[in-house]
Amino acid sequence: MRIAGEKFGLAFQIADDIADKGKERVNILSVVSPKSAKEKIKSLIDSANTSLSIFGDRAETLKLLIEEVKRHKEKF
Repeated sequence: MRIAGEKFGLAFQIADDIADKGKERVNILSVVSPKSAKEKIKSLIDSANTSLSIFGDRAETLKLLIEEVKRHKEKF
């Protein structure tokens, strides 16, 4: 679960950085393109979901949170 949480947290932060693009601050978009950042989010989300698969239904709430970040990312 720790690994899934770390991957989810990083995906969430990258999505937040994309949402904040245009603001004057250093973030992931300072070093990679928006396209690369979105690809990284997808990779992290897929990996987090895979990590949670061994927990079955007990991880359902976390899976729902991860899917929400995925949907949020698709708005960009």
